[in-house]
Amino acid sequence: MPKPDWMQALAAHYRAACSTRMAPLLLLFDIDDTLLDTRFMIRAVLQTGDAERGTRYFADLELDEIWMAESRLAELLAPRGVPQAEQAAVLSSYAQHAWSAPALRHWQTALPGAMQMVAWFQQQPRTSVALVTGRSAWMRADTLHCVNRLGAPHGASFTEAQLFTCSANWEDEHLPSMKVAGLQHYAAQGFSVLAFIDNEPANLAAVAGDPLASDCLLLHADTIFETDRALLPARAVSGSSFHLAALQAG
Repeated sequence: MPKPDWMQALAAHYRAACSTRMAPLLLLFDIDDTLLDTRFMIRAVLQTGDAERGTRYFADLELDEIWMAESRLAELLAPRGVPQAEQAAVLSSYAQHAWSAPALRHWQTALPGAMQMVAWFQQQPRTSVALVTGRSAWMRADTLHCVNRLGAPHGASFTEAQLFTCSANWEDEHLPSMKVAGLQHYAAQGFSVLAFIDNEPANLAAVAGDPLASDCLLLHADTIFETDRALLPARAVSGSSFHLAALQAG
């Protein structure tokens, strides 16, 4: 039996929710590798380091070469010809620039169709979209600047109230639990959570375990992720193309 298309699953779930739920509906979206394609930022940071060192290891780096999560970036260096003696300096430079204000504000690109989908939902009656991200609280202003810059051409926008982040530093917080906290935060505000979209199987597994998610469609952005795919809940639907045809057809 073919796997269901995740956008068709979302369209059907949304139409049913509009007919049966009285509370305002909310779509919860992760950011990195779900709404935004982090490969663009990774490449820009590596090329910035090249410029500072006077090297050209990443001058012609293609996005398809960045297949790994950021934590495994060291695996990219040898194939790009970075000598062993220079790899520590390259990684140190990357750590210095990654998630800096320029990287957060200007070196990011949305996944194709993602902002258009956000805008479509934001234009529907009693329907909202919010972001639940593992990014740290100190990144809030830069993150909002970025997503609103990328969303503006498509009519998508986010307010402070529509961004839920880690309370402190993402390295100090258990991200699956933080995702559940985001779900609980918006449910406490009276929203009926329609769907939760995330690239990490572990995050979706944690959300699935919360009673508030019993009527929540779990959508897995099948992009780049670190946790084991086997953790995906059986009811999660995976996909990678944010096409609007299924939604607009209804």
